[in-house]
Amino acid sequence: MSDPHLPRSPSAAPFPRIADLECESASPPGYYPLQLTLVPSGVTLQLPRPDNLVGRHSACDLRLRLPDVSRRHCRISFHDGAWHVHDLNSLNGVYLNDEKITDSVLRPLDRIVIGGFILIADVSGVARDAPWAA
Repeated sequence: MSDPHLPRSPSAAPFPRIADLECESASPPGYYPLQLTLVPSGVTLQLPRPDNLVGRHSACDLRLRLPDVSRRHCRISFHDGAWHVHDLNSLNGVYLNDEKITDSVLRPLDRIVIGGFILIADVSGVARDAPWAA
């Protein structure tokens, strides 16, 4: 039987260690934040991490509460040096500059339509080595 006054072993800790959290939250190389502006209100949203779930469900990183938005509608993520939007087989789809997409790289001032929401992508933090940078 172990003494309750002694520290528990790291494997028995109820919370992850800070070092583990730092490793898990490490941003991919070249990461820069993505801001989305809601049209027509002009409200600006900043995505909280390099991988974001978008939808109507309360567990989504970006929650869009309209019935024409699927519970898990799409994923907006940063990888390979750029931001990508990926449709998760949503009922109404994801439109990028008026074209229905399944997976696409976001470019400056792209217009994303998710249900009744129109968002403008601000990738002004774009790295110079991004696929479309000149």
